[in-house]
Amino acid sequence: MSKRHNKQLRRITPFSPGVLRGGKAKISLCMIVKNEAANITDSLNSIRAAVDEMIVVDTGSEDATAVLAEQAGAKVFRFPWTNDFSAARNESIRHATGDYILWQDADDRMEALETRKIMQLKTMLPSEKNRAYYLVVQNESAEDGTICFSQLRLFPNIGSARFEWPIHEQLYNNLKIADVELMKTDIAVRHTGNFHAEDVVRKSKRNLEIIEASLAQDPENPVLHFQAARTLANLQKHEAALEHMRMVMSHGEVRHRHRQLYLEAGILSGRYLSEMGKTQEAEKMLRELDGYFPNHPLVHFYLGENLVKNEKYGEAIEVLKQTLETPLEIGFFPVNLNALGFQHYYYLGIAYHQSKEYELAKVMLEKSLNLSTDPTLSLQALGLLALQQGHYAAAADYYERVVKNHTAEDGHYSNLGLAYRRLNQFAKAEANFLKALGMNPERPEALVNLGHLYRENGDYPKALNCFSQVDKLEPGMPDVQLALGELYFRIPDFDALLKVCETLLASLNCSWEQTLDGMQDLGQLVATLGDAWIAQERPILGWLAYRLSVLIYPAVEVLEKAGPLARRFGEMKNLLDVLQESLGRFPQELEPVQKILKEIETTPAAVRV
Repeated sequence: MSKRHNKQLRRITPFSPGVLRGGKAKISLCMIVKNEAANITDSLNSIRAAVDEMIVVDTGSEDATAVLAEQAGAKVFRFPWTNDFSAARNESIRHATGDYILWQDADDRMEALETRKIMQLKTMLPSEKNRAYYLVVQNESAEDGTICFSQLRLFPNIGSARFEWPIHEQLYNNLKIADVELMKTDIAVRHTGNFHAEDVVRKSKRNLEIIEASLAQDPENPVLHFQAARTLANLQKHEAALEHMRMVMSHGEVRHRHRQLYLEAGILSGRYLSEMGKTQEAEKMLRELDGYFPNHPLVHFYLGENLVKNEKYGEAIEVLKQTLETPLEIGFFPVNLNALGFQHYYYLGIAYHQSKEYELAKVMLEKSLNLSTDPTLSLQALGLLALQQGHYAAAADYYERVVKNHTAEDGHYSNLGLAYRRLNQFAKAEANFLKALGMNPERPEALVNLGHLYRENGDYPKALNCFSQVDKLEPGMPDVQLALGELYFRIPDFDALLKVCETLLASLNCSWEQTLDGMQDLGQLVATLGDAWIAQERPILGWLAYRLSVLIYPAVEVLEKAGPLARRFGEMKNLLDVLQESLGRFPQELEPVQKILKEIETTPAAVRV
């Protein structure tokens, strides 16, 4: 790396109107173009009122670009294209006569308010020509929204002010060598050239050819490797992009003498790893970067994101909370601040949810919803949270809003059906479960919940069909086996019920040596399954087995085990309903269970399994 790259970045002073005192500085607009007939007139007209001359260098247009530029008042010069953007921009500077130069692309637009800001700044430009100014570039994208970053756009017309690098050209190093102070403004320029994904791909392929040719001449240059990495990432070639980023970060001078480049390479490396699903590697990369740049908001945000993905929720909360205290600002790194704000609250909400801090989770997810351009993620997270808290009407409302979106998936309809099932709205629940299965016939959750819906409404053949399909998709699931067992009991098909019990006993490494002489023995057999699951600390399965056992036969000893679990899981009404049904078949057992009944809470539970 040449000596001109050795100066470190000094702190950029924020621009404040009224602070600087200048004279009547003149500004030259400089632009390079090729085949921009569709854009050139609007671009020049948007800034014309703020500048004193407009220089357009045409690099080989085959359309009416040059004619339209002249008609808009620009001075047009021809320059042969040499696969070097800096060469073309420096040619435009050569023709400028103003004290300061503002560069712009044909697909840039300056809104009226921003043009007035340029005119105000123009009255304050120092006659010493010792300051340059960052503008905020708003890069518009149909897929990613508005991505903002600061870019040196306005600079003094001095001999050392020259662009370098054949692609992604910049002035920074040469201006710093000339001791030009860099100022940051809030003046925005709207860039429309990357709006469609195909535009990004087309430009990235063109840029990659230029960068690769430059790397062939200068293979150790970290800036070229950085540019190659970002271009390859635009083409979704993240593995190749990471190889170039490793070249940047391992360069001898970058870590200590070019910290901004090291920071950006590290953040982007973490992002690429995360997008590839390598979240453990991304976390490691970002932890190391945090050591060099403590409490940097972007580093902390991406670290927190990957901690959530790696299910380290407690640490993720602490990291993301720190980022809330240091808000993200527009800098040299291209970011969509609105999208990052959404993701920040969303990931924090997910972390709180998984940490069972439900109220904080709801607050964060609602904040993420307010920042989201596509509310699906926030709404489905809020819907799931409401389901788990037993707020079924709220869950139904969240998921109804999700399914109105064209991106709704089968899982959303399945959860909406579950919310309506809990609200005892059979028709709506069935319709949404069937919608989910229409989109994905092999959705186990939808089949299970539809099966429970039919079971609860006494349609046992349909319920049996649902659970049988689940058993084919995911054989041996114990809760599904128990549901099948109940349905076989109700049909009745005792041979099938016994096969279910044998399958579950084998999965638990248990045996049953007794002869089954009646329903009491059959109920005890099922209770044995519950005992085994309780011993394995699987209380929900234990509860399901005891519930089935009580349905088969109302034995006091089983009821004594089922009661505490029913209280624990809020299933007292479920247990009492099953017990009442069983006592209807075995009324002689009513008296023995009276004492147990007095000990069981009779308040109906809100949640059913």
